[in-house]
Amino acid sequence: MTGLVRKSSRLVGWLLIASLVGLLVAALISNPWFGLVIGSGGLLLAVFTILTLAQGSRFEEPLFWAALLVAGLAVLFAVNRNTALGSILPVAWIATALAAGALVLSLVGLIRLSGGSKVWWSLGVVTALVLVGVIVDGFGEYRSEAVSAANGEIQLRGTLLVPRGEGPFPLVLFIHGAGAEPGFVSRPFADRMAREDIAALLWDKRGTGDSVGGSPWDDFADLASDVVAWVEALQDRPDVDETRIGLWGSSEGAWIAPLVAERVDGAAALVLVSPGIEFGETYYYELGWRMRGAGFSEAEAEEAIALRRRINDYYRTAEGRSDVLDDLEAIQGEAWYETALEVGLLPRPDGVTTPDDPETIAFIEHQDFTLLSSLARFSDPVLAAFGFQDRCNPAQAGADTIESALSDAGNEHRILRYREAGHVMLVWLTGEKACGVGIPPFSFPDGYVDETTTWLANRLRP
Repeated sequence: MTGLVRKSSRLVGWLLIASLVGLLVAALISNPWFGLVIGSGGLLLAVFTILTLAQGSRFEEPLFWAALLVAGLAVLFAVNRNTALGSILPVAWIATALAAGALVLSLVGLIRLSGGSKVWWSLGVVTALVLVGVIVDGFGEYRSEAVSAANGEIQLRGTLLVPRGEGPFPLVLFIHGAGAEPGFVSRPFADRMAREDIAALLWDKRGTGDSVGGSPWDDFADLASDVVAWVEALQDRPDVDETRIGLWGSSEGAWIAPLVAERVDGAAALVLVSPGIEFGETYYYELGWRMRGAGFSEAEAEEAIALRRRINDYYRTAEGRSDVLDDLEAIQGEAWYETALEVGLLPRPDGVTTPDDPETIAFIEHQDFTLLSSLARFSDPVLAAFGFQDRCNPAQAGADTIESALSDAGNEHRILRYREAGHVMLVWLTGEKACGVGIPPFSFPDGYVDETTTWLANRLRP
């Protein structure tokens, strides 16, 4: 049995070295060092478990239990890195240290189980180099602090990443996409900004996570007022430079960012990720893709969209109600109509409201929103990023439209175009199938994180 364990440990050892190299490459791209160590430690612990079972020791090796306990503590701290605990302890780095301990304990146990195999000793050297890299790369480059802001009855909670050293530092605020979005989704970018000596705010959208009150589906003006409330809450801090503020909006957040810039004197640069130009066109485009994804033809999707446009024209003008109702009655029983109902593209005849209905008024106001009208009032630098596999927005046309508008207005600008990326710059295994949906795994396109964060940091530094 000992010989079998030694042979299997050599094979698993080389596979594990390859895995560590892959994790290291991934870390160099996205920079979550503590994720690298936690992942490595978990992988080694899994191998340790397998070999322990293969040896038939029934987990009598004390190192196994020690590694398991330390790994569990690492995970506990890691999942709490964006909570209030971050204002008391540097949880990300505690998680890193604990995971590193689990990794080392697992390695020592594997060396003992394999009878001192050179493979595991070699892996130990690789691990030591990785851990040194973790420490050198950024241990303590910034601190995390739990912060809060109030917008009337809305209580907002977030985490502020503040560079170490002498401030004040420029500030970047990340603005959410549509729906219930927590703050941690922007962590890779906030981490990179903090390492560039830019303070970064991650926060839970209203009605989401630790933020209380309101709904994440409230209108753009209300959502923009939350970001303004954050600026007001943070601008008097001695470690924040209120004259150098960056706004980073993704998807819906790209519509909200220019609205915030109008109300914030210190807004110095915008990053707009997957922005739609006109809300109504984005709405039609996304729902058309959802119908095609359900198996209906281009002609059927276009017929549904054309009817939706006529309904909206009725809401705007109060003319043509009977024609709209007749059109809806005429398509009863069509299979594509049932799908249009499910995805929210069309109503039933009795669901057609009147133009003076408050919800209808709010709906049409959203439909008529255009990014260019608010962006035209911003004269500072703008970066816009588009993925041409986007199933939410017509990205290629959007990129050309924004580039032309910013050129005409004289803004310093940069337009990033990624052929393989979908909505919010995700590259899926087989392409984006619907708005923000595809087959995992997914990643950011090559160079995207570096290009966006470096561009913004260079425009916010004094």
